[in-house]
Amino acid sequence: MRKFRLFVASLCAVGAAVAATAGSAQAAVFYVNPGQSIQAAIDKANPGDTIIVRPGTYREELVIQKDRLKLQGSLAAIKPPAQSTSPCGSIGICVVGNIDFDTGEIFGYVHSVSVSGFVISGFDEGIFAYASDRATFTNNQTISNEEYGIAAFASTGTSIIGNKARGSEEAGFYIGDSPIANATIRDNSSQENTLGILFRNSYGGSILHNTITHNCAGILVLGDAPGPTGQVTIDSNTVSGNSMACDSEDVGPVSGAGVVLSGADHVTVHANTVNDNVPTGLTFIQGGVVVMSGFAGTPSQFNTISGNTILHNSPDLFWDQLGHGNVFKFNVCQTSIPGGLCH
Repeated sequence: MRKFRLFVASLCAVGAAVAATAGSAQAAVFYVNPGQSIQAAIDKANPGDTIIVRPGTYREELVIQKDRLKLQGSLAAIKPPAQSTSPCGSIGICVVGNIDFDTGEIFGYVHSVSVSGFVISGFDEGIFAYASDRATFTNNQTISNEEYGIAAFASTGTSIIGNKARGSEEAGFYIGDSPIANATIRDNSSQENTLGILFRNSYGGSILHNTITHNCAGILVLGDAPGPTGQVTIDSNTVSGNSMACDSEDVGPVSGAGVVLSGADHVTVHANTVNDNVPTGLTFIQGGVVVMSGFAGTPSQFNTISGNTILHNSPDLFWDQLGHGNVFKFNVCQTSIPGGLCH
């Protein structure tokens, strides 16, 4: 599994002019115009301040390590600079706690950062949070980033709401390595990525009202990668036409998978529409909703698959018949392995 890669480098602030307006004794509002530096405003701001970025194209790698900072764009485009200088590497917006940038060791978390309204393209990762608490990412677009659109590792309380991810070579949206994740992934669109949503080695979260279409696989909840994953609610999503064929660095060859629970426990899959996920190439697993053991053999257990419409997949439902407490009920589907799982 690919981990967060950090490189040792010094943060540098570009000395462009930034206008500031006092909001109160505790908070200020900074405005950044095209030709100015967003990172300079971040460096100047105090915890709790707001930075408003005007429409335009900004060739920067941004790093946020201040609590309660609000970064607000209005269709502001973030693209890679000519030369990378960020300690996070090639990441458009990096929200990171107090860490050792060489080893990734965490000394403290950055709290309640919010990022909204940016179009981020051409990086390894579009938006990445590491050692963050209650970060919120809303109404951003990530386009054609090499690995992930929006991802959070070693974080808790991450909210990913109303974003669009397209053309990521791995996951559009990704929660990883977060034992107390308590993440919310809601009202997003994930298209033409290798994986629509990946929830791996993390515990606690909700995946609600997302549109996951035309990826190689839709929603994957993976345990054994390397640790336990579960306590996730997957409700009222549209997961359809995920039939592209890809070779994912995170999961291997994949095509035609809708919702996959692999070595996961206590996951509820309810009221989703999961249609037309049919493989077009080599894949490690296929089907509309798949309940299977993890890569290291941990069975999926105590999961409930209920009230979903699962049609025109290959098959609609798949269960490897291992693990205890898995329940399949009131699903509208036509084909299942083993037989008899459809209502």
